[in-house]
Amino acid sequence: MASPNTLEEEPFKTYEDALRALHGVANSRGYAITIAGSTKFPDGRPKSCIFHCDRGGRYRLPNPENSRYSTKTKARGCECRGKIKLNSFDCRYYVSFTQKEHNHELAEDPASLTRIRRQSHINYGLEAVGNLITEKSKQGKFFAHEIAASIHRDHPEILINGADVRSWQGRLARSQRRRLEKG
Repeated sequence: MASPNTLEEEPFKTYEDALRALHGVANSRGYAITIAGSTKFPDGRPKSCIFHCDRGGRYRLPNPENSRYSTKTKARGCECRGKIKLNSFDCRYYVSFTQKEHNHELAEDPASLTRIRRQSHINYGLEAVGNLITEKSKQGKFFAHEIAASIHRDHPEILINGADVRSWQGRLARSQRRRLEKG
């Protein structure tokens, strides 16, 4: 399993490669990262970005006088953060962590985190995941957890559970209804 230490030693040809590797390490260790800010060169190439754990930030206390803002958050004040930066001498991107430690439990099963499952769907292709769910549904599998298990067995790179399948099925049903109403 890759670790933050191995990321810091490795140069990356592109920003996307560095970001993909960073997401891979985070996902395999049971947390997710969020890009807090980034800079670009005038020609549009990425220069650097600052990232942190998705549990970073502070919990907003409820204010009964002003209920306009939601206080529902996963923020735990986690200090894990770092930077992806282009080295101008060798034109390679490097990942560095200013703080590697987390102040919360990491997920034992990365597939239990919605953000990580969603990223696996994006990596595989959202339309392709939708097509797999439609195909498995037509094969006579009735329960969402059966469909999810079948998809994960056939395509281990796709992290999916029953709730994801039900969500996709709902979206597909709504789009079919809209098509029938229009035409």
